[in-house]
Amino acid sequence: MRSNSAPLSIAAIVGFGAATVAIIVAPLVLGGGYDWITRSVSESAAQQTEGAWLGRLSLVLSGLSTLAVCVVRARVWGAAATTAFALFGFMWALTAVYSARSWVNGVPYDRLEDAVHSILATGMAIICLGALVLVVWGRYASRAWRLATVGLLAAATLLPLAAVLVPEFAGVFQRVMFLWTYFWFIRETLLSWKPSVE
Repeated sequence: MRSNSAPLSIAAIVGFGAATVAIIVAPLVLGGGYDWITRSVSESAAQQTEGAWLGRLSLVLSGLSTLAVCVVRARVWGAAATTAFALFGFMWALTAVYSARSWVNGVPYDRLEDAVHSILATGMAIICLGALVLVVWGRYASRAWRLATVGLLAAATLLPLAAVLVPEFAGVFQRVMFLWTYFWFIRETLLSWKPSVE
């Protein structure tokens, strides 16, 4: 690993770790009957919600950590995949700025902000899928890591669908997807320290 990328690599790993803690702890500071099993991470960062700062922090950390990994892995991923992942990370961070409506009925909310959040969330999912396809087909001698990447592709496709079909577990599905995504990006960062294992 180039010495000038070490700080960004460490920042990315710490950022994803902190985002994981924030996702786990956020339901504990939220009121209004928030249930992490059924409610999404975005809802933990909802408008007009006491304690939503922790959910928003998890989204910002996720996006910024992704951008850090993009810098570290740009040479390996190539321009197209790096640009796609950078856009994904930027949009991920923006989902904290443009928050979803509250899950509590009757709470006032900004309809435009909620719509922008939905557009960002949908767009980043599509962009991430495209970036993963570019990466997995463009490289990786390691069969195990290629399978892990294909697994993330499957998770990013099937888990949102599962959340729609089985809404009582939507929060669980989204958290599994987030954690798998964190794992994938952390592993990518660690590969920059030992490129021989790729």
